[in-house]
Amino acid sequence: MHPENSFRAAQAYLVASARSRQDLDDESGRPRPFLTISRQAGAGGHALAECLVEQFNARQPDRPWALFDENLVQAVLEEHDLPANLARYLSEKKVAELTDFVEVGLGLHPHTGILVGKMNATIIALAKIGHVVLVGRGAHVLTRPFAAGVHVRLIASEQQRCACLARIHGLDDGAARGRLKELDAGRRAYVKQHFGEDLDDPMAYDMVLNTTDQPVEALAKMLRQRLDEAVTGERRLVQVRQR
Repeated sequence: MHPENSFRAAQAYLVASARSRQDLDDESGRPRPFLTISRQAGAGGHALAECLVEQFNARQPDRPWALFDENLVQAVLEEHDLPANLARYLSEKKVAELTDFVEVGLGLHPHTGILVGKMNATIIALAKIGHVVLVGRGAHVLTRPFAAGVHVRLIASEQQRCACLARIHGLDDGAARGRLKELDAGRRAYVKQHFGEDLDDPMAYDMVLNTTDQPVEALAKMLRQRLDEAVTGERRLVQVRQR
């Protein structure tokens, strides 16, 4: 999906959720599920998230799901009324600390920590609304206290990941491998810097999926079933606590 279309879809989701949240909560009494996806570069995180959202929305069009990936940056900028040129400070690429220090001192932008704090607040708010797929940016750490969430880590063979990046960005094999290392290093650094955790720690997730040669539709169906189970399990837990 084109980034602009993805952002519009996310906006439509937020409007629909705001209008229907009270009705849905009163109707079911169940927590709203959500999924976080942490992924190796080229492991197919965006494609899987899109497929999962499409499956959910085909099944229950009255309760829309939305994907927040790159469009999450646009959502944060808009929600907090921030200028578009701050987008690069909200990416998963590591911004040099010296560059950040100098630019903050010159008044060019707020401290990166403040911007990341706004990003974190938006992620938490979306998880509380539910029916969202949150990709990257330490969402699995931020939303860990919410029992209706499912946290998945996607991995794949280096060969498949390189082929994916080469196809998407029009790169040769050497450039794709370099891009792969750059993206993975940036994501690891982001989570380590802001949350103090190891992105590759399998114990941080409910599931670690190897997407190598796996059809995205089958993976999406499996995750959909896992999310259904998360809601059912949480409902049983709530009932036990109320006794």
